Amino acid sequence: METVRGLTLATTEVDAHGEQCDKQFLLDLVASMPTRLPLNQHHDVGRPTVGYMENLRVEPHGPGWALKVDVAFDGSPPSSGGLSFSTTRILLPAEEPTFSLFVPYPYYNDQTLLTGLAGDNRDTSIGKWIKKSITPGDISLIVSIISLFISPAWKKTYDERVHPRLADLAASAKAALQGKNAGRTVRVDYLQPVSIAEYGGHIELYFIPTEHADTALAYGFAVREAIGGGMDLVKADWERSHQPIRRIVYVFQPDACLYRPTQIIYVDGDTRAI
Repeated sequence: METVRGLTLATTEVDAHGEQCDKQFLLDLVASMPTRLPLNQHHDVGRPTVGYMENLRVEPHGPGWALKVDVAFDGSPPSSGGLSFSTTRILLPAEEPTFSLFVPYPYYNDQTLLTGLAGDNRDTSIGKWIKKSITPGDISLIVSIISLFISPAWKKTYDERVHPRLADLAASAKAALQGKNAGRTVRVDYLQPVSIAEYGGHIELYFIPTEHADTALAYGFAVREAIGGGMDLVKADWERSHQPIRRIVYVFQPDACLYRPTQIIYVDGDTRAI
């Protein structure tokens, strides 16, 4: 691996989106990040990682401040393009949240769109997925507020509180974003937190549907089955590596109508392709 130290992730200057953050935003970003982060391509968790970032810190930068990071690349550093960060912020909080829906730039600046996504739903908070790249992409994210404690009762919790709304929420989000994005495909990923105390604690199950997948299939029974299978995967990997897992990435296989695990991301930032 080749390591480059002191690369800039963000500054307090006006960025390519015409937005500007302050020093406290950068400090909060550092505080919220793990000590080592996998290096994703174009903020797409579905693509293979190409290294990792670590040692995030805020340093003086001209008249302002910069978020600096050390990056280890699997191969040679890219000759073009740069690094950027991503984070989320709630804009329209729900009264009784079960989900949060985060949309990327420029959609989060469209108040009419955000209000329409919120609708009369008391269970869905609406927020922005800040991805500081020139082309933030057309991937939105639904996050379940309910963390499933893996016990005999998890299926009951999922069936009663998550499953009845997930497919409808994904379908309405895709339709609204597609309406603002004619001619381009829209993808809505889903993140389900689970808690397995004996195997490292809290784990994120990150589901990536295909862009043209039927929402009833991609956000329905297939997610439920993958959660159950994920428990066996966590146990088997723990017995193999004894490393606590931060996230498991799943990609939808439309021909088989199921999610296949493709990558494990550990708490220390290491990754393993499956």
